[in-house]
Amino acid sequence: MAGVWDNPEVKQLYAEIEQLQGIIDKRVKENRLEIYNTGDKIHKKQVLFHENGKRIKAIFGGNRTGKTVAGAAEAVCHALGDSRFRPLKPSSGWVVSLSGDVQRKVAQAEILRWLPKKAIANIIMRHGRKDDLEGSLIEEIRLKNGQFIGFKTCEQGRESFQGTSLGWIWFDEEPPEDVFKECWMRVMDTRGDIWFTMTPLLGLTWVYTLVFLNENNNPNIEYWMFEWADNPWLSPEEIEEMEAVMTPEEREARQFGRFTSLCGFAFPELRKDIHIKPVQPVPDWYKRYVSMDYGFDSLAVLWYWIDRFGHARVYRALRKKNLIIADAAKEILKFTGNERIEAFYAPPDLWMRQKDTGKSAAMIFYDHGITLQKASNNRENGWLNVHEW
Repeated sequence: MAGVWDNPEVKQLYAEIEQLQGIIDKRVKENRLEIYNTGDKIHKKQVLFHENGKRIKAIFGGNRTGKTVAGAAEAVCHALGDSRFRPLKPSSGWVVSLSGDVQRKVAQAEILRWLPKKAIANIIMRHGRKDDLEGSLIEEIRLKNGQFIGFKTCEQGRESFQGTSLGWIWFDEEPPEDVFKECWMRVMDTRGDIWFTMTPLLGLTWVYTLVFLNENNNPNIEYWMFEWADNPWLSPEEIEEMEAVMTPEEREARQFGRFTSLCGFAFPELRKDIHIKPVQPVPDWYKRYVSMDYGFDSLAVLWYWIDRFGHARVYRALRKKNLIIADAAKEILKFTGNERIEAFYAPPDLWMRQKDTGKSAAMIFYDHGITLQKASNNRENGWLNVHEW
């Protein structure tokens, strides 16, 4: 073997291989985006996130599921106008963190990791020095293409988010609602993009209503649930170790990225990829039902069908606030249209007579065209039945 390595042609070939490897290593170091989600290991949900063109997107994910990496890569692609996932134009935007410390350790570090150094024209510092970016806070990265990546923190307050027109905003973790609304104003005139990467640790907040439930049926909203099993760089052994030190409640948010209320989530097994299906026509011979709950503070209504095998699917939902019963009935009938409904179910409290009118809510609904049938309000048995179903 020693004689082979002494061969001048072999030596030259080996030298050329080393030189090419050096060029590859340098190129990868200068632009890590070139190897992002390539090769043997690909984070499939990250790819789906980048390919999607909805204006408001969210990744609800646990710790170490790849959500922050995806958020940073998306920001760099927008700023450069360079993405192999979908066409983008160069645009300026903000990276919004909860605090300066979180910005420095998480979002800022990820941006610097994926942003090619050759694309940077200047770095404006908020605190610290340019020669110590890891220990400093960046205010803004100005790019050679004329765009910028700005860094903001929620602790700066809503007023600091006023006045600028932007092409995109990335929220790393859930911001206060007033900060989000102020930021939303910044991308309205540009029809820009907003995305969240967050672990839902705060319960059923405004993000749950706006994005997860999408109560306004906004067609420009989409989300993905990232869990440990989605990250191809986490080994099964490592996942088992992390599972062993967490309670079931902690795992709901930190492993699966699921929203939970402070008193626990009634149906933790609910999953978008299993239980949320594309809208499709309802066959005429399927029996249809409506279940509802009414209060002036909130009307909640579900329309669903049941086939001959006992399978059920909700095909319409309505939630509105501050409606008197007459207006609530009009809304329900408007959405029902000419559909044949087998029964309208409601909880027993709607049959309680009001002292001032002597009528119950059920009677007033009847006066306005909806005959209600009394359902059980035994919550525990109801939950168990739905779990079994």
